Amino acid sequence: MLTARILAVAQELFTRQGYQATTVRQIAFAAKVTHTTIYTYFDSKAEIIVRLGAQAFPALERLAAELDQIAPEREALSAWVRSYAGVWRAHRGVFDAFWEAAMAEQEIAARLLPSTIYLAEQMPLTLGGRADDEAAALKRRIGLFFLYVHQMLSITRLATSGEADEEEVLENIAGLLLFSLQAWRVRPG
Repeated sequence: MLTARILAVAQELFTRQGYQATTVRQIAFAAKVTHTTIYTYFDSKAEIIVRLGAQAFPALERLAAELDQIAPEREALSAWVRSYAGVWRAHRGVFDAFWEAAMAEQEIAARLLPSTIYLAEQMPLTLGGRADDEAAALKRRIGLFFLYVHQMLSITRLATSGEADEEEVLENIAGLLLFSLQAWRVRPG
């Protein structure tokens, strides 16, 4: 229960102030605990943001598995992109803070691509029938695509004036996904 309270407070502060501007002492104060109590449950501020990111991961895993089942058709992929954007919106503060943390701390940056490669591993139909080295390369490409989508959604939120602009970006992502999915699913000769 205390861990959940600390995570909830940290999420609120990271969302409002950003990762770098938030200190462990601020989290402790807002959670009404001492900063040493924070360190009883977490090794560092980085571990807090990693644990918050992990809370969103089951939804991302589900979406990766769904993507594996979708026919490469524009309408279906547009719906999938909207679902992905919905998950992103629900966890936007954590994702933005996680990205900021990754830019500031090597420990977190080192986790980004492996975590998105793990999402790619939830796509066995797309990955199937490939040699290990070819499958590994495809996992990296899919993982980078997930990172790209997150960044596009973040940039869109900052740079657009409303839903119409966001809709255009989502459609562009769907188009890129259609092209990518068709390429990813080409089986080795």
